[in-house]
Amino acid sequence: MKVLHVYASLRQRNGVTAVIMNYLRHMPKEGLQIDLLVHSDSEPGMVSLAESLGSKVFFMPKLGLKSYRRFTAFLETFFAEHPFDIVHSHFNQVDFALFPAARRHGVRHCISHSHNTRLSDYPLRALRNRLLCWNIARNADTLAACSEAAGEALFGKVFASDPRKLVVKNGVDVPRFSFDGQARNAIRGEFRVAPDEILLGHVGSFRPQKNHVFMLRLLNRLLEHSDRFKLCFVGNGGLWEHIQKAASDMSLSDKVVFAGSRPDVPKILSAFDIFLLPSLFEGFGISLVEAQISGLPCLASSRVPREVAFTDMVRFLPLGRNGSPWVDAVLGIRPGERTSHAAEAVAAGYDIAGAAESLAEFYRRKAAP
Repeated sequence: MKVLHVYASLRQRNGVTAVIMNYLRHMPKEGLQIDLLVHSDSEPGMVSLAESLGSKVFFMPKLGLKSYRRFTAFLETFFAEHPFDIVHSHFNQVDFALFPAARRHGVRHCISHSHNTRLSDYPLRALRNRLLCWNIARNADTLAACSEAAGEALFGKVFASDPRKLVVKNGVDVPRFSFDGQARNAIRGEFRVAPDEILLGHVGSFRPQKNHVFMLRLLNRLLEHSDRFKLCFVGNGGLWEHIQKAASDMSLSDKVVFAGSRPDVPKILSAFDIFLLPSLFEGFGISLVEAQISGLPCLASSRVPREVAFTDMVRFLPLGRNGSPWVDAVLGIRPGERTSHAAEAVAAGYDIAGAAESLAEFYRRKAAP
């Protein structure tokens, strides 16, 4: 059985890339071949990682007004030369052309997968993407989403009751995220965080969606109450320099750790005392799952789907201009002894091994003659 996953670009610390790679690592290998179709501007390291996991990586041209004919001609040639049983698209803007071409060349089942509650951080791009996705629910054989909110955002209210609905949980390697006391001490030493200091933490790309400036303002207000607070950002992205300058302008440079993109996120989570996710929108919020496994008290925006909370460690708060509920919530937390919540994550279906086996079984059913 051959499955093709389609996405825009493979990039480190990109949420959808992380989901795809997690599934590639844990999918059953016997009788199943999963390949990728992406843009050529994907990061070479991520392409190499996918290939090391047994996938072939193919590159497609970008879709645009001037390149439409080239793009559709590529799809016809590609599927004529590379037969697949299933196409699983995470790149919803191209599904209107992708799925018909795939079916013309024998693909049995097409899956459109929603990962967010908005189609872009930027209004004009969101409008363009909405136009490209206007008929998406009719094009797909399966309407997949990482959450109920993400499904409704892309496919409309029909998603809740549509028989083609499939919620694919963003599974993680649960044991990796259990609290590690030794790692906590080592990372806090690296970041120069004293034992009595309270380290607020966030993991995510530097994009408008993640609301980094809000976290800087929150830190600024907390420091009015105590100088024991520090803030750590893990990730990279286009707004990196802008947020660094904002921290400097607010005289917070010595209170903010810019850790960059790191492979040891589980260890860094062990070093945090409170996890922040004040996103303007989220399709799911995989970092919140990881933080809960690590036993962290979590404060999340009310715009994050509630279903991501599988413990009582998460508190959802509104994003007001003054941020007072967030200040009060942080001041009300007394970091203490940490307890990992791995068992709860597995019970809630967030263990990637079980989630990958469930998706593989779904593929087998849909690929059957």
